[in-house]
Amino acid sequence: MTSDLEWRSLVRPDIPAVVALLAAAERVDITREHYDERDLDEEFGDESLDPSRDTVAVLDGHRLVGMGVVRARGLVGGTYVIELWGTVHPDRRGEGIGRGILAIQLHRAAALHAEVEPAADARIVVRPFDHCVRHVKLVRAAGLHPLRHWFDMERDLKEALPLVPGLGPDLAVVPYDPARDDEVRLAYNEAFADSFGAIDHGPETWAHWFTGSRAFRAERSSLVLHEGRVVGFCLCYFYEADAVVDGVTEGWIGQVGTLGGYRRRGIGTHLIARALEAHRDAGFDRAALDVDGESDIGGLAIYARLGFRVARKRTSFVRLLPQRGT
Repeated sequence: MTSDLEWRSLVRPDIPAVVALLAAAERVDITREHYDERDLDEEFGDESLDPSRDTVAVLDGHRLVGMGVVRARGLVGGTYVIELWGTVHPDRRGEGIGRGILAIQLHRAAALHAEVEPAADARIVVRPFDHCVRHVKLVRAAGLHPLRHWFDMERDLKEALPLVPGLGPDLAVVPYDPARDDEVRLAYNEAFADSFGAIDHGPETWAHWFTGSRAFRAERSSLVLHEGRVVGFCLCYFYEADAVVDGVTEGWIGQVGTLGGYRRRGIGTHLIARALEAHRDAGFDRAALDVDGESDIGGLAIYARLGFRVARKRTSFVRLLPQRGT
């Protein structure tokens, strides 16, 4: 019974227990998302996260049986976005633990909205994988409604790769250069300014989640320059925990973008094809990426032409909160 459990916040010494809990859940949920202790230490290192208020741990004695995190992502197109994630041990599902965690998360998300951005509308987001039926039912029962679909796509690097298309003579392709990192950040913000869910990243969040992440692979990331200015970029990643558990080396193609005035010139296709070659040459087995199913640039079709296939689908379920005034 949930009344016999201890409910508190997560603390850093819980990290090994969280790793074990997520691994147990993954053996049932099969999302292909794995975490090790360094991954979670990086998660806790996000300065915007207050673990004492933004997390929940559920324990049965000394055993962690459920957890949740509330993460404020910031303003997106004038809307304050707050994301929720968590899990319950498969042996303890159906007892109301997940319902209790979600209730705490929703309460905290509403409080964050009131404290941080009361003059803006807010959007609370949970993104369950479609095949995780219990999770989908849970968020639906809490009154969240589906808004957007996302696809994890994969490509076998042992299959013949597409040719890397050429670019115009006014464009130069160069490796990612740390000296240009802030320029890349600003190019990302500009390229995705009108995209659904995109955050205008400052230096701190950019460094933490992107080029400062331990998963980032600068040597397989590329930039496109026009007259010395970054106009396109492709940032790549490798998640060690996935390889350890699955036994498959998978190169992630993360952020691919082109500034508005340079689109429809084949820059994105060139960068992705180049990244596939880089991952293959590094000895990786597979390439992967995720894509917005409603993207106005037709991402699904573009990636399908490059040999990617849909592996998993997830849906953003949301609750909208009106502005509360100042």
